[in-house]
Amino acid sequence: MKTSNPSFFAALAFSICLASCKPINTQTGKDESINLCPDTTQASNDSMSKPQIDGVTISATNSTCATTHANGGKIDIAGQSQVVRTTVSTAGSTRATAYQNGNKIITKDGKTFITWLDHVGELVQIKVKSYDGKSRKWSDSVTVGTGNDSHAGGVLTMDKAGYIHIVYGAHHEKMKYSRTVRPLDISAWIQTGIFGSAKDTYPSLVTAPDDTLWCATRSSATDPWRLRIYRKPPDMKWDSGLDILEVGDMGYAQVGNSLAVGADGTIHVGILIYTTKSDGGRMVGYLRSRDAGKTWENAEGHILKIPATPESDCFIEQGKTLDMRIGNIALDPGGNPWMTVSHLEEKPITVVLRHYENNQWQSINLLPVLQKAMPNRNISEAGVSFDRNGTLYVSCSGGEGIQWWGSPKQEVIMLKSQDKGRNFDVTAISKFNAAQPSWLQSIERPFSGQLLDKAPSVIFTSGVPGDGVRAKDQTDVVFASFDE
Repeated sequence: MKTSNPSFFAALAFSICLASCKPINTQTGKDESINLCPDTTQASNDSMSKPQIDGVTISATNSTCATTHANGGKIDIAGQSQVVRTTVSTAGSTRATAYQNGNKIITKDGKTFITWLDHVGELVQIKVKSYDGKSRKWSDSVTVGTGNDSHAGGVLTMDKAGYIHIVYGAHHEKMKYSRTVRPLDISAWIQTGIFGSAKDTYPSLVTAPDDTLWCATRSSATDPWRLRIYRKPPDMKWDSGLDILEVGDMGYAQVGNSLAVGADGTIHVGILIYTTKSDGGRMVGYLRSRDAGKTWENAEGHILKIPATPESDCFIEQGKTLDMRIGNIALDPGGNPWMTVSHLEEKPITVVLRHYENNQWQSINLLPVLQKAMPNRNISEAGVSFDRNGTLYVSCSGGEGIQWWGSPKQEVIMLKSQDKGRNFDVTAISKFNAAQPSWLQSIERPFSGQLLDKAPSVIFTSGVPGDGVRAKDQTDVVFASFDE
């Protein structure tokens, strides 16, 4: 394990000045401050108006220092924060932190738990590690289990008593499930076996307020393929599952899913249908259940027949020419659903932040937000989270000239808004490398109905994308947090 100091972009099209910040080395505890601001450029000018795009004010944050650009290229210092990056593995899979539909970071009582995928020789290993915020020390890495390829990564949740639960290991297989022997302690695990259909992939996992675990997966065990959701009440086995979406006659389909649970126990599901058939549909939608899965409804509250189909009234965007992917779904403090949608058919790719409020689906295009702060950067994918104060966080993959999958120069960037997307701060999270991407970021989000106490952390993969799902190339796995 190694820890690196925050890095900074050398130049932006705007004239950028960084305030003096104090990055902390998590191994030595030393203050490793860097001052990149000449004294003559630090003065703010409150009388200048901030640049806007369709009413959205943009602030550019260059790694650890928040700065707001005013018209004419001058700078108004908006605030400061510290980004601490820790390399938790140098043996990561080429998709070590994929996929962001499920949660790979959870925190309780000052302890943070993370999971990722290592690839060592012929072994694909599901790893877990913990960080104690009080002692500022990392635990050793623990191998929970193994999988067959780079789709085997795990997703985490926790119950009220502090037992950690993980689902992992499947690519067109049954899901594997384990939980810790002791609360808030990853040193020992109970291997509780497998569940699900014979061909499940892409799990997401949450804990309801009554401690029931919910897991959603793509199921390819039947034709047509389906989105299936499983329940595990406390001290009981996983049930046989319920198909809540059927994709129709589309052959291969990426049936994307992401779960969130509200404080009232409502289960929210962001859904995606992507098919390679030229006449197939590409759709992004939303379902929820307010009665523990007995009935399912759309955002307007209309109860739908389950399984839903491409003809059901639960889709936000759909069309044969669209080429979309979803990141994850998250809830704001009011219980409103938010999720990110990448539009690969657009050139350059756009990412739209969708949210349901005031009886309609609304959208924020994140590409111009990023490009206003960091000119010449494109965007490819993003994830979303909230803290209990209602601050919106969007972790995105961006970079100069990047495409969708593992482009060199790809960077992890955080967008932060304290007013539901009307104003944004933009922060570079990863260390820039022109030769290989930092990508496949997964943002921390609530695993139950409780909102985050502070800014979410991020885990991402830094290294070559490899060739196929069994590529043996190794990558760095990097954990990044805000030390505010």
